Amino acid sequence: VVDALDHRVPDLFERLVGELSLERMHDARGRLARGVGHDVQLGSDLTNLYVEVADAAPKALIVVTGYPLLFKPPADTDPNAEIIAGINLATARLNCVIERAVATQPTEVNIRYVDVVAAFAEHGIGSTVPFIHNLPDPEAFHPNAAGYRVYADAIKAELPAGWLDKQNQLV
Repeated sequence: VVDALDHRVPDLFERLVGELSLERMHDARGRLARGVGHDVQLGSDLTNLYVEVADAAPKALIVVTGYPLLFKPPADTDPNAEIIAGINLATARLNCVIERAVATQPTEVNIRYVDVVAAFAEHGIGSTVPFIHNLPDPEAFHPNAAGYRVYADAIKAELPAGWLDKQNQLV
């Protein structure tokens, strides 16, 4: 498992969010925009990574997922609405870079992109039933058990018919 955020994108949220003051939110939004703004470099890094994986395991089915939007869309009256919207926008931009890197792979690379945004809709941080841990949890901004089930179901839905049965026979 490789996380795109490990490739030239700062530790986004742990470093940026901390105490939320208006000044800090504007600073965090700017850093998010600059961090994810290296779209070309990140896209190139991911494209190269996927080629390396395919070269190392030429018969593998490579499944690449995007990220869920971390936060429930905020109410206009939410004092953190701007930073929440900025983080969700940065996540959407990151997903576009990842999806584009998958789409540009040569046809002989058996790779699929799985979008999980819809599967996590209504379950971001701040929702009644979140699928993502929030601060101060050490697992903040990562899925909880329900979120990992949603990821697994989204991946399973994108697998070719009979693929899981075939894999179980190989084990």
